[in-house]
Amino acid sequence: MLKQLLPATLKYKLFTAFIFLIIVPLLLISLYGFGKIEEVLEEKSIELSKRQIADMQMSLVDLLGTISKSQISMSQNPLLVSHLKDTSVEGAFKRRQEIEEIINSYSNSFFLSTPPVYITLVNNYGDVYYTYTPVSPIDGDTLLEEARSLGIMSSRTYNAWLEEPNYLYELTQSSKLLTMVAIFKNEQDKPNGMVRLSIDHTRWFDSLTKRLADGEQLYMIDDEGRTIFHSNQKTTLANEVPQGYVPALLKNNQPQVKIDRVNKAIYTTAYLTSLQWTIVKRVPFHIVYSEVLTLRKSFLYVFIVVTVMFILVTFLISYTITKPVRLLQKEMRNVTKENLMTRLSQDGFRGEMFDLAVSFNHMIVDLNEMVYKLKAEERMKESVRFQVLHSQMNPHFLLNTLNTLKSQAVTHQDNTSFQICVALGKLLETCLNVEVDMIRLEEELDMVKAYVSIQNFRFADRFVVSVEVSDELQYALVPKLSLQPLVENAIVHGFSRSKKRGHITISVYTEQASLVIDIRDDGIGLEKAAERKLPRKRHGIGIANIQERLALLFKQEASLKVNPIEGGTEACLRMPLLIAKPYEGS
Repeated sequence: MLKQLLPATLKYKLFTAFIFLIIVPLLLISLYGFGKIEEVLEEKSIELSKRQIADMQMSLVDLLGTISKSQISMSQNPLLVSHLKDTSVEGAFKRRQEIEEIINSYSNSFFLSTPPVYITLVNNYGDVYYTYTPVSPIDGDTLLEEARSLGIMSSRTYNAWLEEPNYLYELTQSSKLLTMVAIFKNEQDKPNGMVRLSIDHTRWFDSLTKRLADGEQLYMIDDEGRTIFHSNQKTTLANEVPQGYVPALLKNNQPQVKIDRVNKAIYTTAYLTSLQWTIVKRVPFHIVYSEVLTLRKSFLYVFIVVTVMFILVTFLISYTITKPVRLLQKEMRNVTKENLMTRLSQDGFRGEMFDLAVSFNHMIVDLNEMVYKLKAEERMKESVRFQVLHSQMNPHFLLNTLNTLKSQAVTHQDNTSFQICVALGKLLETCLNVEVDMIRLEEELDMVKAYVSIQNFRFADRFVVSVEVSDELQYALVPKLSLQPLVENAIVHGFSRSKKRGHITISVYTEQASLVIDIRDDGIGLEKAAERKLPRKRHGIGIANIQERLALLFKQEASLKVNPIEGGTEACLRMPLLIAKPYEGS
């Protein structure tokens, strides 16, 4: 299915490779990079908003704290407290002058760096003192009644904050004022007066908006979720703070951040405990990402232009490559039709195409030589096969002769000759099986036993062969006739000229992934055997034959080592462990 989707021609393959290996990865990497830049800008914007909101929160808390300190200082001023208790008519004018001078001093000294604070003082008898010129007369009893309605006359709470309509129209144009209403208490914890400290908080909010960037918005929300103030008075209801973005209680009064992916804005909030108000700063995404959006747009324009140019260049390059390739393809079809007997014309080719034509002609020559060699090898194999078949005639004739001798031994009840014929027959049958190179270990051990039985007839049971092998290793594969020559060497060179009874031990075990076969004898040893070596009509081929076959079968993974040991000789055969499990029910 995938092959059907891929283009067939080289030109379109190059184009597809360029798109999926260069254009698409470059685009994905660029988008990933822009995403990371947006994350960094978002984090920086959040940290900046947190700092600004925290500064605004601290500024308002300091303002309210200064007003509270001023109220406490006035309640502890002994001259002011004595005047509030004095109700005599004598000296009333002077008393008013001194009281107003005291509260004016507070107004002038404590609020030099804040918006103006307007102080109104009322004693228990309804006398009113103020730091401003009222538009209309002020009723002290009404103010006392208002304090009673706030519940601060008879409770432990001595002050309360409220937002009320502006009563100083000539002094400020704001529609509302933020006022702290507090009472003065005597030694018996009874109220002896009250004070109102009003501030134009809208002007203070306006000063905060100067710190905002274009497009950012600042809100002040009360405990009921109503918007007390927002920086842009022209905003519509759709730009109000969404429900749920003002938490009921902010943990540790620390600024909190919430990102609105739907409306694409970041909201930062801070809580004012004393007023139960929440400051909210709204930063739209387009302000946070304005630079990266511009950069992304520029990148896309450049990317599109570069992509178009690369596509055109790719088609041009692919055309220059595919045209000579098509010509070469046509000529190659002609070569196959003429059975490798022609050559490609090198005229008209340049550069890589010329080298390709030259290489192709060399390849045709090499192929012809290879075909000739293969035919010669095939004829040689047929000749070798004929020789093998021919060589099998003599062993077959010998095997038939052994069977005749075995029948004669049975007829004449010659058990010794019968046993020799049986053992020799096993050896000949294994040698005649030229189809396999590897046999099971148990079969190889059976051949060793057959050979040993023949030699014991010859040497009158002068040696004993013992085998140490576990049952699971009986099915290990070993090269055919790999143990018999080693046992033969031990008998011929170790015991043939010795009169003592000899022992040969065959130990089979595994080391990691290798099969190890140790053949030990207690014969005369390698040195004495070399001294007593008799001249032979032909060279022995036992050990050399085994080593060559091991190299052919296992390369460097198998070995045969013959070493002298104390009291004899050891032959160690090592090869990879291969297990041939028997068939079920066999």
